[in-house]
Amino acid sequence: MNHHERHLPLDLSYNLRDAGGYTTGDGRRVRWRRLLRSDSLHALTPAGQQTLRDHGLRTIIDLRRPSETVRKPNVFASAGQPIYRNLPMFDDASAAAIDAPATTLEELYVRLIDMCRPQLHTIMTAVVAASSAPLLVHCAVGKDRTGLVVALTLGALGVDEPTIAGDYALSYARLAPLFDIERPTIAAERRARFERMILSPHTTMQHTLGYLAGQYGGIIGYLEAIGIGAAQIETLRANLLERA
Repeated sequence: MNHHERHLPLDLSYNLRDAGGYTTGDGRRVRWRRLLRSDSLHALTPAGQQTLRDHGLRTIIDLRRPSETVRKPNVFASAGQPIYRNLPMFDDASAAAIDAPATTLEELYVRLIDMCRPQLHTIMTAVVAASSAPLLVHCAVGKDRTGLVVALTLGALGVDEPTIAGDYALSYARLAPLFDIERPTIAAERRARFERMILSPHTTMQHTLGYLAGQYGGIIGYLEAIGIGAAQIETLRANLLERA
C-alpha cells in the first residue's frame, strides 16, 4: 500500500495517516486502522469527525503544549468520545530551551529524547494502555513530536529502521500544501528557519535512530530507560500486531 492509500483524506486535515501495514522482523504486521497519526484536528469538519468515529477511534493523544491547545482546540476535546488526552511532550516554559531559533531537526529530536524522558514515559504508557482499540496520536503538524512517538512505537513493535525512517519521511509531501499557505505569513528573518524545520528527510530520522542506538542501545533500550517494561512492550505487540 503506497503513501496515497495510507493517507486518510479528510477535509482540513493534511497529515492524517495510518501507521498500519508495516511488517516486523518476526513476520508479523502492524494492524491497519489501529494506530493513526495526524496534524492538529482543530479544523476537522463534522463529516471528518464522523469518519474517524466510524473507524472506531477510541482514544486521541494530543502532544501539544497548553498554549497550542488553547489557540487551536482539538474538536474532540470536550466530546466525550473518543477519549481525548492532552499529554504535552514539553510545556510552554520549556519550549524556548528545546526548540531554540538555531535548532536543527536533528538537534530538536535529540533534545526531545533526552529532555522529555518523564513526559515520554507518560505518553508511551498511554499509548500502551490505549492500544487495545484504535488510537490516534497528533501534535501541531504531525511530524516532529508525533514522528518521534510513532517511531518509538513502531520500533517497539519490531519494525525495522529503514521502514520507520520511510514512514517519517512521508510527512513533508502531505504537509506541503499547508506550508504553502503559511509561507507568506512568515517574517523574513524567520524564513530560513521555517524552510529548514518543515522538512522530513529520511536522514533526519536515521540520525535520530542512530542516536538512540548509540546512547541507549536502541529503541527498546530507550523505552526501558524511561520506564516502559518488557510486559508493556509485549502488550503493545499483542494489541497492534497480527500475522502477516
